[in-house]
Amino acid sequence: MAYPTHRECANFRDGRCLLLGIEVDPDGPACPNFTPRSSITPGAPSPQAELWRIRMEIEEIRRSLSILEARLRRLGG
Repeated sequence: MAYPTHRECANFRDGRCLLLGIEVDPDGPACPNFTPRSSITPGAPSPQAELWRIRMEIEEIRRSLSILEARLRRLGG
């Protein structure tokens, strides 16, 4: 039985897993987050990739808030 590979996953692009942000062997076995390329609309991100993007945006907002809160404390607010 053949297993799906990273290359066949909608979350694989340019040698990287978009969900984990790491380089992967295109011919290596896909992870449990495997989403077949055929299951998504061409040009549309997979649901997992979209969720990952949203999580990264939230993390960036948290970092920005932390910096702003520190600045506010220094100003005595």
